[in-house]
Amino acid sequence: MMKTAHFACLTPLLIGLVSATSSGAGDAETLEISKDGPDGDRWMYPFNATPGTRQAASTFGYWSSLDDAFDNRDGQMVITFDTDGDLAPGSASAWRVVSAKVTVQLSNEGIRLDTTPDDWRNFVEAGNEDFIPDADPGQPIELFGTGYRGGYDAASWFETAPFGQGDTTLPGTRFAHALGWRDGSFVDVSNNVREGWNPVPFAVGVVDGLADGQVIPIDSVFEFELDVESPGVEAYVLEGLDVGTVAFTITSMTEVEVMGGTFPLFYCRENIAVDFGIASAATLDIVLEPAPAGNPCDLTGDGLVDGADLTMLLGRWGTADPEADLDGSGQVDGADLAELLGCWD
Repeated sequence: MMKTAHFACLTPLLIGLVSATSSGAGDAETLEISKDGPDGDRWMYPFNATPGTRQAASTFGYWSSLDDAFDNRDGQMVITFDTDGDLAPGSASAWRVVSAKVTVQLSNEGIRLDTTPDDWRNFVEAGNEDFIPDADPGQPIELFGTGYRGGYDAASWFETAPFGQGDTTLPGTRFAHALGWRDGSFVDVSNNVREGWNPVPFAVGVVDGLADGQVIPIDSVFEFELDVESPGVEAYVLEGLDVGTVAFTITSMTEVEVMGGTFPLFYCRENIAVDFGIASAATLDIVLEPAPAGNPCDLTGDGLVDGADLTMLLGRWGTADPEADLDGSGQVDGADLAELLGCWD
């Protein structure tokens, strides 16, 4: 399992809207970051002849001959939002994510809505002993984070960067890729079928008013409500805000034919329909609130109140050390010890 870094960074092209409003909870404030378009979008496909300027980006999977070529999640769409004008880089640790939503608009029709993640065994060849049939029609449109490799990082990757290095038809060669959370680490999810595991997407796309199995009309808007209760997802969003760019990758395992087939196609910001305001490129909405203060009993800052904190408090016994003086009496004494023991994990 390959651990990878993540995020993408592009030249700012749009100015974001940010506002602070009362949350109704005491004096706390809610910070809202809204982007009505991306600062970059890229069809990540090895044969894309117009990287960064294409009018639409498609997502699809590679279903056959999984042992020799191409990423399983072959056609991907990377979208990036610059946020350094909305929240000062380096300050995200003071906030927690209340909600985060991404939207993309479909520029074609013919695929069926599926909002249930599929098992990797649905995509192996029918003769494979692991194969199980898909229980419902269609394949979900899934949103992940964005990872990078090949020397690129948050500051240097851009939408017209090279696709990859060497033979880019080989698995794991793309410089920007879908990034998911697995066993406590961020990993590339582009080849989960080949690797035999099921990634948990940050969000699965839904279309308002449409039920699973229905054909999705042209110009429908996919909404991705991120699972910010997941520690990995919230950490990803906050780290993106901390460096000034939040990036996501959209994938699907939609089956296609060679040079054909029906697969989802999403408007990019360069599309003439977007220019004239009759279609939308990707959007982003994030709601933040101040992070709760840390536990004052956690003197060591390791997230636990345990023997290490007790040792530190006893080492400051009888002093006026403000860090260990938990009750603010001006002296570290039995009252502070009682307060620490009341916080014990």
